[in-house]
Amino acid sequence: MSEAPGMQEQLLAEFNAIVSETERLLTGQSTGTAVEAVPGAGLDERLTDNLRAARERLEQLEDSVLQRTKAAFKATDTYVHEHPWQAVGIAAGIGLLIGLLLRRR
Repeated sequence: MSEAPGMQEQLLAEFNAIVSETERLLTGQSTGTAVEAVPGAGLDERLTDNLRAARERLEQLEDSVLQRTKAAFKATDTYVHEHPWQAVGIAAGIGLLIGLLLRRR
């Protein structure tokens, strides 16, 4: 689960790149991409391609996060079934810590 911050940074970087590319297309600046060399490849087609690529990447990341979440749930469930008293102790400790933090406010 330590890869979640890295995935967020990667997703943010990709969306920033897509937003930048879309801004360049909307302002009419040259992008230097191979799409411009294709006859008939207009602004609408390039914007659609950018949005389609963003949607596909988001779906891939969603699948990855879903798989990791399922794996984490399964591991937690297995741990709790194998060590129920330790799980109760951990939950009580976390509850106590949260209670103390909220009380300080």
